[in-house]
Parts: sequence; C-alpha cells; structure tokens
Amino acid sequence: MERIRRQLIRPKKLLEIEPYKAVILWSNGEIRVNDFSQEVQEWEAGANKYLAKLAVPKVFMTAFIKENALAFSGVKIKVPGIPGTQPLDLDPDVLYKDSKKIGRSVSPEEISTFTNPRRKPEKPAIELTFSKKGKSIQFSFGDSEAPELGRKIRALFIQMGNELIKIEN
Repeated sequence: MERIRRQLIRPKKLLEIEPYKAVILWSNGEIRVNDFSQEVQEWEAGANKYLAKLAVPKVFMTAFIKENALAFSGVKIKVPGIPGTQPLDLDPDVLYKDSKKIGRSVSPEEISTFTNPRRKPEKPAIELTFSKKGKSIQFSFGDSEAPELGRKIRALFIQMGNELIKIEN
C-alpha cells in the first residue's frame, strides 16, 4: 500500500514585522498574520525567561525566518548537543495554526488574467510595469477603465521586494 505523505507547511519569508505582529508568506503560498498581543501578557507573567524577553518590542522586532521557523536574534538560547547559542524560534505548526489568512502570493502570470481581451484598445491612461529578474510585464488601461482599475490594482497588490502579493478582503 502506498503511503500518503502530508506536505509540511513552513514559513518561507517574513514580509512584515511590527511589535507583536508578524506577516509571513508560507510554503503553500498563503500570507498569514500572527498577532501575539495576547501572548505578550502571558510571556511577561510566565516562568519562561526567554519568551519574557519577546515582550520587549525592540527584541520582538529582531524576528527573521531561520530553517523554516520564525526566530528571534534578540533572544539566544543554549540547545543541548549544539555548541554555542541559537536564536529562539517558535514551532511552525503552532504558528500556522494560530495565524489568520490575509492573502496569497500571486505570480506575474496570474496578473494577466485581469485584462479583458475582448475590449477594443483605447489610448492608455495608466501604464503599470512590473519587473522580475530581467523580465517585465506591462499593463495599460484606457481612460474609461483607469479610475476603477487603478483603485482595484492598488487594493489587490502591494510591491514587496521582487514579489507581487495579492491581498484578499
């Protein structure tokens, strides 16, 4: 009998960090936010001195993705069997379960589905160009479409590094 293997969903990229909130792109393409506001009070009152350090906003802001986990360079721990200290990291399974989906990653190919091929071309009022690794994609919108499409595009996409991200409402 063939075994079915579940793909582990892991953090891929930290998109945004602010005190007690982290926006993360996951390996399944989802963009999720973790709000640690409630946990901070528990960390401050708890016995775990390492988690208590994360209650300091400056320390929390040292977050980064390390080996498929959210880690904090501002908190160093000793791990048995590993020489030196390591940054504190949080369990990715718990992190995913406790997060809220706010969007998904969008490829440049998916963006092209927003154009209507049946509409006759008009004089462009808005031109948008997206580039990634030397390849660029250009979109032009006519006067009648421009205001509405401009608002929709700004609402749907934000530019982060070289990635385009679609935000769901």
